[in-house]
Amino acid sequence: MNPSPAAVLTPSSAAFPWRLLGIAAEEPAGSNWLIRLQTELEGDLRLTWATSIREALQELRQSAYSGVVLGDLPSMPGAPMPPAEEFVQALRATGDPTPVVVLIPLPLDEHVAALLKLGCEVCVTPRLWDSPALPLTLARAVRGAHQRWELDHLRGVHQRRLAREQTDATALMQLQQQSLQRLIPPTPITVTATMATRAQRNDGPEEQTYEALLRSYLVSPATALDAEITALVDGLERGGWGPQDVRELHVERLQRLLEGLGGRASRQVLARADVLALDVITRLGERYRQRAAM
Repeated sequence: MNPSPAAVLTPSSAAFPWRLLGIAAEEPAGSNWLIRLQTELEGDLRLTWATSIREALQELRQSAYSGVVLGDLPSMPGAPMPPAEEFVQALRATGDPTPVVVLIPLPLDEHVAALLKLGCEVCVTPRLWDSPALPLTLARAVRGAHQRWELDHLRGVHQRRLAREQTDATALMQLQQQSLQRLIPPTPITVTATMATRAQRNDGPEEQTYEALLRSYLVSPATALDAEITALVDGLERGGWGPQDVRELHVERLQRLLEGLGGRASRQVLARADVLALDVITRLGERYRQRAAM
């Protein structure tokens, strides 16, 4: 069903038109409520009419609408519930979250309670389509649904970004491990800690110092940390650490650091971290070479 000429109002500054589906046995005369609604929504408003529940549900299956306003529909003899409740139940059963405003002339408590439980907005007024409360109620329902949609969309974008960052961080860590393994191959070395010694170290002073130094190294100039690096290498030498031990410590502490950052990583961050590992391993290796030459 195409919108009636009176239902297509003059576009304003809205980025897209608000589409409204009206349901009534007969299209109401007058458009004052539409003009007020467009003023409230501050955008182009397009209205399509349906004269039955079946026609409305079919229209909603074919097109997306910003909101639905349901006016007076005759109740069928022997129907288990009023038409408005029947429509909203059928709509929600399909998983359609389109906001619905039901217009009723009398405050029938049980009917109103049932509609509110179904997540509708209810406008109770004997003036029906001429009520000044109708445009306000419709605008609130439409804007609220649109804001919820935007929030859900932003949450989805955020979750997808976090998933990509986690995947990228995992891939970069794997590349880093491969790079360090090529530089420091897992071959037997003269000075190295045994597995039992490593297990006893757990979170000893060298591990804590290395983690603190790693955090500082990512944000500070390397030259400003030269004394700290030298002190760390002294401790590693006294503890009998070998190059492969340092490599494993570096990978483990960097993974812990990235987990604390929510998995966010970049090639620049990992490359800078690798420079620290190579600096420490090179200095430590030179200590052992000088010791062997004595």
